[in-house]
Amino acid sequence: MTWPNERANDLIIGTAEGKVRVCMSKTNKSQSLFGQESFVVSISSSPDGNSVVAGFLDNSIVTFHLDTKNKGKIVHSTIPYALSWGSHIVAGGNDGKIAFYEPTGDCF
Repeated sequence: MTWPNERANDLIIGTAEGKVRVCMSKTNKSQSLFGQESFVVSISSSPDGNSVVAGFLDNSIVTFHLDTKNKGKIVHSTIPYALSWGSHIVAGGNDGKIAFYEPTGDCF
């Protein structure tokens, strides 16, 4: 789960069914943002709090802008068990390698 900066009432969670959901504390309700056909293993939010990135068991990484609903997809070399978003998206898995990505999917 991640709590995006500037969105004090929204908690973003990933589920075993492959869905990424927003839980709204003011209304005590949740809604689905997007999903894959694979287990969510990691999730992080962007520094500005307007986007989230989720890692899935099928080696994919999906970026999602919370306002525009735009999605982007990155294919990582292994399951992205560790995921963070700072200046770049950082992903690491059990292959012992760390990769840095632009939100557009370009790898460094």
